[in-house]
Amino acid sequence: MFGRRINRNWARYLAMGLCVGMLVGWSGGCWSKAKEEAADPAETIEPQAIDEQDPGPLLMEGQLVAGVLLEVQQEVITTSDALSALAEPLEELGKRTRGQQFRVQAGQLIVQYLRGRMADIVLRNEAEERLDEGRRTLVQRQTEAYEQKLLRDCNNSRTRLGNKLRAEGTTLEEKLKDFRRELVLVTYLRGQFTSRINITRQDIVHYYKQHHEQYSSPMKVELLKIQIITAKHSQSSEGLSEAQERARQIAQEAWNELSEGVEFGEVARKYSDVRKEQGGNWGQVNPASLMEAKERQAIERLKKGEYSGVLENALGYCIVGIAKIIPASQTPLEEVQKDIKQTLWNKQYKRLEDERLTELRQRAVITSSPLAMRLAVDLAQRQFERGN
Repeated sequence: MFGRRINRNWARYLAMGLCVGMLVGWSGGCWSKAKEEAADPAETIEPQAIDEQDPGPLLMEGQLVAGVLLEVQQEVITTSDALSALAEPLEELGKRTRGQQFRVQAGQLIVQYLRGRMADIVLRNEAEERLDEGRRTLVQRQTEAYEQKLLRDCNNSRTRLGNKLRAEGTTLEEKLKDFRRELVLVTYLRGQFTSRINITRQDIVHYYKQHHEQYSSPMKVELLKIQIITAKHSQSSEGLSEAQERARQIAQEAWNELSEGVEFGEVARKYSDVRKEQGGNWGQVNPASLMEAKERQAIERLKKGEYSGVLENALGYCIVGIAKIIPASQTPLEEVQKDIKQTLWNKQYKRLEDERLTELRQRAVITSSPLAMRLAVDLAQRQFERGN
């Protein structure tokens, strides 16, 4: 039906009529422009719509053309919107496939994207329409509070905030609009889902036991360490063995002073090549996290205030000790049960939200100009197929 190049009549048609590329209808409940007219089955875009009969790219004056892909409840989604949102999967698709296979799968991705956007638009508009006055006032106050937070983060300078948001590719108006829309949706769905979400004490205890590591801390020690690095004590005229021996002798001198009762920090500041200023204090560490096996084994045998002999390690030679032992601990359930309940509530909320969006996607019927869909795939192929 379509050739590779569009004549002037087709160009006039595109300029006048292509703007409305797709309309959306619903099997029940929600409605749009498409409700009043029965969808022509031949015009219904399903994932297989870009088939083997696809004649390929359409050109106007040698350039690919495209328009609006979707209009639902007075909100428009363009080809540019779709390809931008699908850039990553389309780029991956372009690496794996070419030609007709790319076109078929790109068409599937675009249709899936449109179904998701339709569901999102309808649900957000429903939330806006059904929000009662009390919740609407609350949303407004929280939006104003969010604006004040953004300003505080920029030292209450609107100029600085504007520059920051421009660098992020947005504006304060858009930022607040997005925040408000999300807040309206969450507020609306919370009202719908609250009665369906039930978190029991048994649920909380089960989660606590399953994630016990999250609420426990292993035994730690405040590690003391004098580290002599062989490379720092080598001389150009010497071989490796001479440098190693010199490093070992320095470590031995440090150990001799410790044995004579000199305070560990003082010895570390005198001899150590690492953390000299901290007196050889490495802070609290989990012994199991130490990379050197000899150091781990030494720490396991030591008590508070004790230190090892001279140990060889990857850097040279060291002496390790323990300034303090911090026993393993478990945060009581009573201290975390509120957080666990919120976590479980959020999970159930997300599941119910996904189910609602899936229901809306399944009820959606996309009717389209095959031309608009084909043009979207043409542009995807031109932009993302490897070799183009």
